Amino acid sequence: MKLIDCYFASISYAVITAFYDVDCFFREYLLVNKSELMERLSVKSGINIMQAEDVVNLIYRKMRDALVGGGRIEIRGFGSFVVKDYPAYQGRNPKTGEKIDVPNKKLPFFKVGKELKERIDKYEGSEE
Repeated sequence: MKLIDCYFASISYAVITAFYDVDCFFREYLLVNKSELMERLSVKSGINIMQAEDVVNLIYRKMRDALVGGGRIEIRGFGSFVVKDYPAYQGRNPKTGEKIDVPNKKLPFFKVGKELKERIDKYEGSEE
């Protein structure tokens, strides 16, 4: 295993745990954007904000490269990312009704993991 991959594996865990406390996540945030993720990673791991930005950018690049290369990303307990192939088909322009050829395409797809589903369901059910 290359050094960068070992580094990536260790910081991936830090990033995921920086925002994966679902109960805390739902209480504090309805949305976590990149800058909030960097800030939480910086506070939780004790690194400065520039290092946190480098870590988040590295993870985004690795994820993007894996998906572009046809790979699959799985984060246990959270979910998985895959690229799905969609065949070409004939559609219609909704304004004119004209038939148009829609080319085949590949799109990223996220499937929620079982543990995350259960934690979200538990959280949602506790408010009733």
